[in-house]
Parts: sequence; C-alpha cells; structure tokens
Amino acid sequence: MKKKFRHHFWFFVITPFVRIYIYLKYNYKANRFKGKKGEGPYLILSNHVQALDPFFVTSSFNFPIFYVASDMVMSIKRWSKVIKYIASPIAKTKVKSDADTVKDIIRMVRSGGSIGLFPEGNQSFSGDIMPIAKSTAKLVKMLKIPVLFYRIEGGYLTHPRWAKTSRKGKMKGGVSFKLDKEALKALTVDEIYDIIIKELTVNDYEVMKDIRFKGKDKALFIENALYYCPNCGSYHTLKSEKDHIYCSACSLTLKVDDYGMFQTTQDIN
Repeated sequence: MKKKFRHHFWFFVITPFVRIYIYLKYNYKANRFKGKKGEGPYLILSNHVQALDPFFVTSSFNFPIFYVASDMVMSIKRWSKVIKYIASPIAKTKVKSDADTVKDIIRMVRSGGSIGLFPEGNQSFSGDIMPIAKSTAKLVKMLKIPVLFYRIEGGYLTHPRWAKTSRKGKMKGGVSFKLDKEALKALTVDEIYDIIIKELTVNDYEVMKDIRFKGKDKALFIENALYYCPNCGSYHTLKSEKDHIYCSACSLTLKVDDYGMFQTTQDIN
C-alpha cells in the first residue's frame, strides 16, 4: 500500500467541494494547517464524533490523508471500490490482525503518506471522549514521525450519534498541538499517552455551551442511547417524540433545548 499520483489528483479535485459542502451543511470552520516544507509525513490523531470526521479533518490540510478505517467502510455497497481507489483507507477488519494493520501503516509512511487515525475507534455517545487504548501511544513512539493533534468541536451537538437529523449551530476544527520527532524521542509511552488524552479530550457541552444548535425533533430516537429513567429507575421505559422524552413508568417529561440540555416541564419525584 503506497501513496500514488491518483491520491493527489483526486484530493485536489474533490476537497474544494467537500469544504463548501461541510461549511454550508454544518457551518464548519476548518483552521488550515501550514506545515514546514519537508517535515512530513505526519500521524494525525483526532477525536471522533461523526461518520464524516475524515472530511472535517481533511479540509484543514493541503495533502491527502490515509485513514485507518473499520471493515464497515470497506463493505459499503457500490461505494467500497470507489473509496479504495480514491482514498486507499488502511483497513482494520475483524479478519485482519492489528500487526497487519500496523504493517500497512508503516508501508504508507515509508512512501510519504500521512496517516489519519481516530484513537477512540468509536463515535462519542455523550459528547465527551471515549476510551483510548494505550496501543495508540506505542504506535506513535514506533513510527517516529511528527504527530498532529486535531480537535473537532461542535460535532456531537450538531449531530448526536443517536439522532437521525442534524442541528444548525457551529462547528470548528484544527490542529491544536504538534509533537515533532525530537520531542518524541524524549517521551515515554506513558507520557505520550497522557498527551493524547489531554489533546483529544473535547466535551461539546463545555466548549460549545454558549452556542445554540437549532433543529427539529431534537429528542427523537434518544432512547437508543438512554435506557434508564433517572427519576424512577426503570429500564427501557423512555420514549421520544419531537423535542420531548417521556417515561412510561412515571411522570418524567423532559425537553431537549437548543443547547442540547434537558429541561423539566413539570415537578418530578
């Protein structure tokens, strides 16, 4: 697996349209990264909030990024072959060992390709960071290439994982911190891991607390994520309707406001 001319060609053809789309659709502001000439390739680590995160991250750069992707991406009907040809994602599948994935990453780096990785491996359920395995820090130490930490803010409140529709608010993203080769040499795996957690910890309810995210049906399907009533303690009794959530076992009635917060509509026990 190597970086090829077609990757650059399709990057420069498609990326301008991607930038326009995510700005109009999600009000996404991408801070452009300006690296030093000859400094790359890079390992780019980002928090994970939406399925479109690779597009959000890529919009900040002027070179193609080769993402480590799950087998779900590789099995999209009609599109998997197109994705493989244009973007050459590095597969991480159930039938492939982590060692094989690392070998593919190394091959791509040696050919000059920058790697994109979402260490959480899963989209956020709550707007906060998901668990990150320490193996990511070991990979960072082994690759010995500059590491860019990318933060996406507002992505969860724009489209929560459980929701079927998006809200209109604000999103932004950019490189928050860079570890160069010399700095990496002096760091232990544990120290690198601490930096990863610090730089990728993004809680939308904190960083976007003053931004309104307007939309319809803001509570619809929230029971896919919430299964426990905080009022009566019943399981699987919460039901959603438009902006409201109800418990069928007690008097709980909540409304999701434009800040993604729950508001009570009556006194509860």
